[in-house]
Amino acid sequence: MDWRKKQTAEIPLAIDRFGKKMQQFCPRWVAENPFSELWEDYLPELLQSRMPNTNNIMAIMWDCEPGAKNYCYCEKCRLTFSKTLNKELLSTEEISQNFAAEWFAWRTKINGLAIKNFAAAVRRHFPGYPVALCTDPLHKEKPHVAEW
Repeated sequence: MDWRKKQTAEIPLAIDRFGKKMQQFCPRWVAENPFSELWEDYLPELLQSRMPNTNNIMAIMWDCEPGAKNYCYCEKCRLTFSKTLNKELLSTEEISQNFAAEWFAWRTKINGLAIKNFAAAVRRHFPGYPVALCTDPLHKEKPHVAEW
C-alpha cells in the first residue's frame, strides 16, 4: 500500500527549507502523535502486506537516517523549535545561520521520539517480533551523511 494514495489531512507532509512539500511526513507530527492512523493503520497494514513474501522473519526493522538529508521546516516545526529557545517564530534562514547546533539537537530529539513511536507500534501490533533500527549515527561534525 502506498501511503501517498491514502494521504489524509490528518497527516501533514514535511516542507523543505524552500517551502516545497516533500514525500515524507512531518517528523514533529509523527513524534507528537504516537497513536495516529500512521501507527495504528498504515504501519500495521504495510508490514502485514510484506510478511507473506518474507521468509524467516527475525525482527521488524526500520532502515532510516533520520534528518540526515532533508528535514521539515514547516511553520509548526519551526515554531516548536523556536519556543525551545524562547523565541518568536524563526525563519529557515535564521535557524541555519544562527541556531544550526540547536536545530540539529532538536531534530535529533524529535527523530528519537518518532523512532520510539515506531518501536511501540510494532510491539503493539506484532508482539512476537523484536524491533530493530538500521541507521548511520548522525554526525555533529563534518562530513554529514547529506554530504556523502
